[in-house]
Amino acid sequence: MTIGKMQTFAKLRSAGDSTIGERRQMLESHLQDVQAEVVAMQKAAAALQVKIDYYRELEARQDG
Repeated sequence: MTIGKMQTFAKLRSAGDSTIGERRQMLESHLQDVQAEVVAMQKAAAALQVKIDYYRELEARQDG
């Protein structure tokens, strides 16, 4: 969540219970963003692992 959105959330919290729904929506939106980032990081990690495995194989060929 950006600093600006955190500030907005804090203002809404200060405004009281009438903003509960809006705050929940902000949190749900942030959760979706975080989940998308996790998926992207998992894909990047998998790609890195493939490359690492490839380089280990190359090293093993040089040593063997």
